[in-house]
Amino acid sequence: MDDLYTGWDGLLPGVTALREWILEPLAAGEPAVWRRWDWTAGAYAEEHRVPPGGWLIVEGVGTGARVLTPYLIGLVWLVCPTAERKRRALARDGATYAPHWDRWAGQEAAFHTAEQVRDRADLLIETC
Repeated sequence: MDDLYTGWDGLLPGVTALREWILEPLAAGEPAVWRRWDWTAGAYAEEHRVPPGGWLIVEGVGTGARVLTPYLIGLVWLVCPTAERKRRALARDGATYAPHWDRWAGQEAAFHTAEQVRDRADLLIETC
C-alpha cells in the first residue's frame, strides 16, 4: 500500500487506487496498471504492471476496507501495541516519519474504527 498512498493524508485515496487500479482489473482478468506515489516529490512516478493470474498479497493500512471485501480471500490483522509500532516505525524511518506519526496514526485509528477491520479479520497474529 505504501506505493498507493498519496502522501501522509492519503490513506483513503490509497484504498480507492488499490480497488480501481489493481483489484478490479485483476478480477476481470486484465493486467493491473498503477503509478507509484513518490513521497519525496509529492507526485505520481513510474508506471507498474502486474499480469492477471496467480495470487496477490497486499499489505498495509487500507487493505481491510469493506469496499475491498469482494476481492479478498482472507484478511490478517497484525497485533502490536501502538507504542511498539511507533518505536519500530521511527527506528526504521527515523526523522522522515517522526513529524508525521500522529497525523498518520489518527487516520489509521479512524479507518480501523469505521471499517471494524480487526473484528472482520480472519486471522490475528501477535507480532510483539
